[in-house]
Amino acid sequence: QEEPKNMGAYGYMLMNFDLVKWRYVGTPAYAAPASGSHTRDRKRHNEVITKVFE
Repeated sequence: QEEPKNMGAYGYMLMNFDLVKWRYVGTPAYAAPASGSHTRDRKRHNEVITKVFE
C-alpha cells in the first residue's frame, strides 16, 4: 500500500477480510500521503519494499 496506514484500503481490508491471514506492509500513519520530499519518499518506499521481503 502506497498510502500511509491511516489512508487507503487498510481500514476496509481490516473490517472485511477476516477469513484471510495477512499482514500490513506499508508506511506508518501520517497526516498526509505525500512526504513533501523526494529523498524522504524514496527512503520510505525502500523501507516498505524491504519489509515485503523479510
